[in-house]
Amino acid sequence: MVFTVQKLRNSIEALSATTEGPGHVLSTVYGIAATGPMAIPSLTDTHWQPVEVGLVWGLKHGTSWLKTSLQAPASMQGLPLVLQLHWDTSGNDPLLLQLEATVFLDGHAIGAFDWRHPVLLLPEEAGDGQTHTLMLQVYTGVPLLFGGLALRQRLPVNWQLSQLMHTLLEATL
Repeated sequence: MVFTVQKLRNSIEALSATTEGPGHVLSTVYGIAATGPMAIPSLTDTHWQPVEVGLVWGLKHGTSWLKTSLQAPASMQGLPLVLQLHWDTSGNDPLLLQLEATVFLDGHAIGAFDWRHPVLLLPEEAGDGQTHTLMLQVYTGVPLLFGGLALRQRLPVNWQLSQLMHTLLEATL
């Protein structure tokens, strides 16, 4: 058997696919257009509209907001959790022209999504079983199909090993 860089990349990709457990889809997601730069909309604003999976959402070269309630199911409480925003864009967007999002948990910025960062490790309090408010400030280059928001358990050993192997491979090439 011949050892090749491509075979190693394929193995690392297969390992990376095992870094998160099954998803818990967050339902009842709402969207609203932004009224100004960094202006966080009121949670009680009457302009929030339901955003369903498969619905085209977002603005052309504009910012909108998504909101939902987040409560970790009993099976995920106390575990490391990641949030995944599914969207329909090409895999390479180095200028962030398609989608970029800042994530807020209970009013505090906790991280972001873009084409290189499709999942976000949530702070421990997100897995405490309490109900939290999750909001995303989302820039879209064009309206996109909404693929949903999912909560997943991070499998730390698999994730650390896949990151280490990826880093070592890239450092040696």
